[in-house]
Amino acid sequence: VPLIGKWDSAMKIEWENLPEKFVLKCNHGCAYNIVCSNKEELDYQKTTKQLCEWMKEDFGAFNIELHYSKISHHVITCEEFLGDSITDYKFFCFNGEPKFIYVSNDLVHDRQAQIGFFYLNGEKMPLKRDDYTDIPSVDLPFFFDEMLAVAKNLCIEFPFVRVDFFL
Repeated sequence: VPLIGKWDSAMKIEWENLPEKFVLKCNHGCAYNIVCSNKEELDYQKTTKQLCEWMKEDFGAFNIELHYSKISHHVITCEEFLGDSITDYKFFCFNGEPKFIYVSNDLVHDRQAQIGFFYLNGEKMPLKRDDYTDIPSVDLPFFFDEMLAVAKNLCIEFPFVRVDFFL
C-alpha cells in the first residue's frame, strides 16, 4: 500500500496536505487505525486526541505480543485508502510453509470485523474467536494460488511469520 506520510507525533500531521481519503495507523499494535473516507467530515481534534492516546499505550503488555513493546510508539503512517470493503487474507506460516489462513472482512468500517480460520483448500477449520463474528465459509479468489506462492516465498527463512494480503 503506498505510504503517503509518517510523523513522530500526531500533532505534526499536516491535514491540509493529505488526500481526500486515507488511513492513519500507529505502528506499535493492532487496530490502531483511523479510516478517513471524506476529509471534510473528519474531526481533526478528536482524531489527534485518539492517536495521542494510542501512542501512549503498550500494546504488547496487554495483548501478550511482547515484540510490540520494543517498537518506538511515536511513528504514525498514512496510507492510501483502498476502498470501502476489504478482505484480508492472513497466511500463518511455520518453518517456511504456509499452514492455514485467517480471513477478515470489513476492516475499514466502524463495525466489528468478521473473521474465520480456514485450511489452505478453503475448508473451514474448527477454530473460532468469540470476540468476532465468525465467517462460516470462504470463496477463495481466483488468484489464491498466486497469493500462496508469494507467501511461500516470503516465509522461507522464518520459524513463524504471518503474510497478509488485502483485497
